[in-house]
Amino acid sequence: MLGLLLPFLLIPDKLVNSHVVLKVDNIACCYGWDNRHVSGDECASVLVRALHMISAYLATSIAVQHLPRVSSWEARLVDRLSREESTWTSDKQLVDSFNLPQIPACLRDWMLKPSEDWNLPYKLLEHVTNIQNTAGI
Repeated sequence: MLGLLLPFLLIPDKLVNSHVVLKVDNIACCYGWDNRHVSGDECASVLVRALHMISAYLATSIAVQHLPRVSSWEARLVDRLSREESTWTSDKQLVDSFNLPQIPACLRDWMLKPSEDWNLPYKLLEHVTNIQNTAGI
């Protein structure tokens, strides 16, 4: 679920007023998006809420689709990136070439100690609104 959220935190200006298709190999993410929560996983539900709030703020329509594991070059890349020992040097170079900003501090802190923090969606939305206000959008 975190992977679905990251583009909205890092490049929200590119997603404003658009329709976005997010593909994920975790079927629980698909159901979580459709149901607006993940049964039995409060931390994932916090992230689902954050993405719903941010997408509403950005007027972005999101469709989450299931993609079988390692069934495309993008899926293979993401699979390798999910584990340090399987990440190729060229994978790191590709990601670095995008010059993406750092993830927000509140999310970095949360990732160090994930919890059922229902204030996190508001903190992440505030991060996005600050980016939008700075960009003048």
